[in-house]
Amino acid sequence: MSADLPESPDASDAASVVAAIAGTRSHSSTKGPSAAEYIHFTADGRLFYFAYDAQKPERRIPVRYRYAVEFPSVMRIYPKGDPKGWVRTYRFEDDVLVVTNRDSVDHFRRVDTADIPAWFCDALAARLSCP
Repeated sequence: MSADLPESPDASDAASVVAAIAGTRSHSSTKGPSAAEYIHFTADGRLFYFAYDAQKPERRIPVRYRYAVEFPSVMRIYPKGDPKGWVRTYRFEDDVLVVTNRDSVDHFRRVDTADIPAWFCDALAARLSCP
């Protein structure tokens, strides 16, 4: 686990959970071995999701959401224009954020800064500068 993160976030404290979630994570793409998916959680409740396929690098798909930790194991993700959002359960397995909905379980592993691709850093910086 990263030295700057709490060893075990206090699930009853939303700020502690957000601090543990914040940062860049990735998970294996269902689109094949040349594809990657990165997700970045900010401490202020923004969530940026990027799907990337090395065979089609021009087709990076960025998506912006908002998120909120609502209960000890529940977060809500808000796509633009949807005030109800989607409810997801979450848990931590070491430094892996496991997010579950009724159809799938996604394992988001924290990505070391040195391993984050330049294209992602550039795309994220552009989106972070927007309100």
